[in-house]
Amino acid sequence: MNSSYSVHAPLESATVWVKEDLFYNLEPTTDRWVKCKVFGLACVTGIVPTFEILTPEGYVFSDVPPHMIRWSEPNTDIQHSLENLVYNNCLSEQFALSLFPELKARAAHVFLRGAQQYIGAQYWFSVDFYNHNNWFHAMKLDNGQIAFAPSHKIVFNNGPLSDTHVFPAYKKLRHEFKV
Repeated sequence: MNSSYSVHAPLESATVWVKEDLFYNLEPTTDRWVKCKVFGLACVTGIVPTFEILTPEGYVFSDVPPHMIRWSEPNTDIQHSLENLVYNNCLSEQFALSLFPELKARAAHVFLRGAQQYIGAQYWFSVDFYNHNNWFHAMKLDNGQIAFAPSHKIVFNNGPLSDTHVFPAYKKLRHEFKV
């Protein structure tokens, strides 16, 4: 995909549904979702990654948080909170977007730490905060929501996970190898 030296990076355009309240600064409260096009991602230090969308009438909205956007038409009442969908806030405005075909080709299961459960998912793209040695993956959850999860909270496995599945006690590699 690309590296970004600003807060904005383009995404391949895709159809999404956005909570209508967002267009009115979260006033009034409705249950309506509006079919839009997502075309970008923004990362600002200290806040969650947000999306840029285009309304059916041609208006651009920025700063759309993951819990107010769905990659599939809303047809379930299951709605995870922002804290369950985003593992950590953006670490920098300097990031790279990447797409890994091997991950896209596999089904996945994301562990939502606040909900303490796994949910089926499909890989979308990765966000790498390369100056901080930290990256996470944008995942399209089976309930239609989008999560940003680190590698150690995702199992890329086409088979089902057992209800008793536990991640191995892996530790992040912190060594640097140089010659």
